[in-house]
Amino acid sequence: MQIKNIYLHKHGLKKHKHGFNVEIVRRKQSGADMTKGSIVSSNSQNGQGTIESLKNDEQSGCQGNLSNLPDLNLHKDNVPDINIAEYVQNLPEFVRNKIAGFFGTGLIEQETVDIENIEHYLVVSRHCHHLKSVCESKLLSTLNSVNCQNYLAIAEQFGLVFLQTSAHQVYKNNFSNSTHPLLKSADLTGAPQSQTKKISCKTFNTFFTCDTTSGKRALTTVVLDSTEQVKCYRNIKKGDKISKQFQCCCMQDAEDHPPYVYWSFGKCFYRYDPVLNKYKKLSNFRYSRSKFSLISHNQFCFAIGGTSDGKTVRQIEEYNVCQRSWKTVSTLPVECQMSYSACVLYDNNIYIFSAATNKDGCSQNRTVVCVFDPVKKSTDIVAEIPLSFTQIKACVLDSQIYLASDEGDFIRFDPSNNCFVRCQNQIMKSKDFGMYTDDDCILLAGGCNSDGKCNNMIRKFCPVTGLWTRLSAKLPDCMAVYGTCHIKIPTTCSIIPFYETKLFEIPAK
Repeated sequence: MQIKNIYLHKHGLKKHKHGFNVEIVRRKQSGADMTKGSIVSSNSQNGQGTIESLKNDEQSGCQGNLSNLPDLNLHKDNVPDINIAEYVQNLPEFVRNKIAGFFGTGLIEQETVDIENIEHYLVVSRHCHHLKSVCESKLLSTLNSVNCQNYLAIAEQFGLVFLQTSAHQVYKNNFSNSTHPLLKSADLTGAPQSQTKKISCKTFNTFFTCDTTSGKRALTTVVLDSTEQVKCYRNIKKGDKISKQFQCCCMQDAEDHPPYVYWSFGKCFYRYDPVLNKYKKLSNFRYSRSKFSLISHNQFCFAIGGTSDGKTVRQIEEYNVCQRSWKTVSTLPVECQMSYSACVLYDNNIYIFSAATNKDGCSQNRTVVCVFDPVKKSTDIVAEIPLSFTQIKACVLDSQIYLASDEGDFIRFDPSNNCFVRCQNQIMKSKDFGMYTDDDCILLAGGCNSDGKCNNMIRKFCPVTGLWTRLSAKLPDCMAVYGTCHIKIPTTCSIIPFYETKLFEIPAK
């Protein structure tokens, strides 16, 4: 059975003639039929609309139209002649919209071309030389020793001479003494369909905030796709006990397996299924926590640090997904304050960044770096950073850990030697912001400024240039972000996490 069918059948879904839709899943609960789902049918009108847009552009003579074009390929490629309109119609919606925009306006910027779908743009670029040049520039800007073989195959397939030369040089510099064979385009295009499907995923970044405008507190989610476009913005839970000190993490065995989002506040712990769009309350923590971290590894979730009644919670708790229970597995060093600390997973260890305290419990102007080994259940201090903060966030990119504090500091920490480097400071100071990675960059979203007002800005840091920029894309509202989560969904399923057709809502400003 193909991967997409395994994925769908696990969740009561079936493949229809014209796309994927929900097979009604009826569940008896207090005598009522539960039939809500979160699948958006892929048999939409957007594909036809895109084709009509392309046809209109063709008739109006816009730059990059689809007929009567000269052969703009400067170099021979191995792409067969195809019906471009039919090809575009079968692409993912946001790719179709981008391509329609390319041909409709003639404006193409490198930032709008995403690596994940670069081969789709290259197929279409046979009719738009400028698009082909932009794609080649995008690939050149992200070329490294890890992807050079795949890029060589792409360069050969699409006749990208500059990329082919550069990728070959990178390969020669890094693998000249290796017996590993050079990858050819035939190896890429001849890969089994199941393998291609396995790595073809849509990525979503989910942000959580707390809405207090309606009288009763509500946990609110914002879902962005890989282009930073808002796909969902709605309340997912209301209640008087909802706390702003919210944490979440995503657990996924493999990219072709369904992900689960675990989220918590206080002692409460929930699991969310993005396929059925339902959440379930699980066993509570042993220790009540606020200002803590929640992180997953293999089939376990770990609750780390935090405070309770003004005191630091030093116990690390482990949730076993199979046994559905919590247990205490380790204790943090006394030097760790563990209020608004940051935790990331790197090389099967959990790195913890905590404000340091002295023997009297008072904060010091330094940050302690601890490593928790989930197998050995040990926690050790490996480094210190002369950095003070009230809040700190962290993420991993290209074997480096990046730290962003509420004081505007931005630091790169190298876990291979436990050394750090100060990068350019953030372009704005804020607390309660979201931090995540996208492609080869780091992004900060939302947060509360020093004047107490929230913002909706998305700021991007490029590790190659070492510079910050402010994106034109924004969050749907000015908001504090209390939790972030990265979710991957196979492209075979048209699913948007936390989305429900009847409950999709944008709160009034």
